[in-house]
Amino acid sequence: MKEVPTVQEFVDGVRREVHREEQHSGLPGGVMLVECDKVMCVWDVFRSANSRPVQDYLKRSPFVAAVYPDGSAQLLSRDEDECRLFATLWELGK
Repeated sequence: MKEVPTVQEFVDGVRREVHREEQHSGLPGGVMLVECDKVMCVWDVFRSANSRPVQDYLKRSPFVAAVYPDGSAQLLSRDEDECRLFATLWELGK
């Protein structure tokens, strides 16, 4: 089984995957959810976040982030320290 990524690895992966999706899949630039269950996946909130399979992936994932059209991102977690670390790493990477 794959190890849980660090927050830094997750931030790096989110950037890569969102860029890839924007370039290759033609996502409309809306709000995207990014999770890393077994592999990192990007979900368009408006098209798929309400589907049961996507919800199952999101529940299993150690990290889930929302990426907004303005380029900001937010870790969806109840752990304040993880959220602060994610926000700091995200901003430093801009």
